[in-house]
Amino acid sequence: MAGCLIVTADRTNCYAMAMDKRLEAMGVEKYVRLTRKSGARTLWNGVVREDKDALTIPHPSQR
Repeated sequence: MAGCLIVTADRTNCYAMAMDKRLEAMGVEKYVRLTRKSGARTLWNGVVREDKDALTIPHPSQR
């Protein structure tokens, strides 16, 4: 999955929001336009994307 759902107020500074912005800047397509800037903060736009290809990656214990 790519994206986030903010379900409690303590998640408004989630590290994943900044990570998304960095991955988008690196050109990782699934993270494009998932965040927006609000002042100095990065915020999710509410979109969550399923990454079906990631579901085929073996779990480390299965390698």
